[in-house]
Amino acid sequence: MRFHMYLAFRAMVKVRGALVGSIFKSMLDVRSETGNSSSALSLMSTDVERITITAYVLINIFPDVIQVALALWILSTQLGTSSISAIILCFLCAMGSIYIAQLVPIRQTKWMAAIQKRVGITSNLIGAVKGIKVAGLTNNAETQIQGLRNFELAQSKQFRKIQVISILAGIVPTLLLPMVVFTVYAVVQKLSGGNQIDVAAAFTSLSLLNILVAPVMDLITSIPNITAAMACLDRVQAFLLKEKRKEYRILRRVSLSSSAQSSASRHGTPESHEGGFEAEKSEIPWIKVRGAAFGWDKEASPVVKDVKLDIFPRQLILIIGPVASGKSTILKGLIGETFLLSGSVEYTVPDEVAYCDQDAWLLNQSIRDNIIVFGSFEEEFYNRVITACQLTEDLAQLPNGDKTTIGSRGLSLSGGQKQRVVSSPDLQPGRRV
Repeated sequence: MRFHMYLAFRAMVKVRGALVGSIFKSMLDVRSETGNSSSALSLMSTDVERITITAYVLINIFPDVIQVALALWILSTQLGTSSISAIILCFLCAMGSIYIAQLVPIRQTKWMAAIQKRVGITSNLIGAVKGIKVAGLTNNAETQIQGLRNFELAQSKQFRKIQVISILAGIVPTLLLPMVVFTVYAVVQKLSGGNQIDVAAAFTSLSLLNILVAPVMDLITSIPNITAAMACLDRVQAFLLKEKRKEYRILRRVSLSSSAQSSASRHGTPESHEGGFEAEKSEIPWIKVRGAAFGWDKEASPVVKDVKLDIFPRQLILIIGPVASGKSTILKGLIGETFLLSGSVEYTVPDEVAYCDQDAWLLNQSIRDNIIVFGSFEEEFYNRVITACQLTEDLAQLPNGDKTTIGSRGLSLSGGQKQRVVSSPDLQPGRRV
């Protein structure tokens, strides 16, 4: 028994690890669309948990079937053909459970979608709780979250009703099996004129029926659970099959050193930025965009089109325009996060390209940890980064300096401080753009 439980829990851990790992990997590969993070969070918590529990149920099916078969065979030696009544009752309950299981997927999907919506909005509100308090929207946020919770409970009621009926279908054999079997045996013996059951056979049969009850209940209740798990697997599969980000950027293998040397022969040795950040001069643009049209839906019109852009080393390029004119879309297009509907994007820089998004991604750790981001600490370069991002004065005002914990999503920092902290890792070595 202990070995069986060991195998069962080991299988559950493997299933959970495989699903969570696949969802996380897919989350890194899908396009940066709104809702992907909340759906991944819901899948890795609620859906994977239900699938894992069902995996344990599936592992128990095989020993349950063996136990039922042995109990029915021994029972037939005690009660003869009357033991068939136990099979008929179990069959009827199983058919009822199969019918109930057909109603599970729709209700399960609606409930999971409601959970996903609530979790996503709640997570966003918690991340912006400082702004919500300042704006005086605490009551509105509370009302919204409570409304989402009430809607989730309303959707769950439909599923819970089916679950209660399924449990009742599994309990029916527990309540009726001994009564039905002994009643059928008594009727058959009376009609055939046979002998009545003796005390020894009665207690033996009752013990066999008690052994039969538990696995039968497990088998009957497992049918809706398996159906619910299949619905969860469909949701996971739909997420894993989402369109992945396709790399449309072209990397041109150009020797930057040779071009830099030719440029240096005309202009002198390469200069360096104030603070010691070295840069190369080159006649070849590191990023070259020609006739590009970027959009978020390949079937719709592009957000921006006819983009022509050359980015050379030691250049600071500003993209200026009104609200919703496509400034962020161009930047996302340069790093391959949008659809390239036409044109081309060429790179001659084999290094990683640093990108600082409008939405600051920060760890709930110290400012230093957010700057080095799991990298090694080099004090000299670290101080140069602090100076370049104008964090010196901010760190001096904080109680623990760069060891101050910033809280969830930088809750203890202002908006400008968040952007300066989140842009610091982009200045780490190996990122020339």
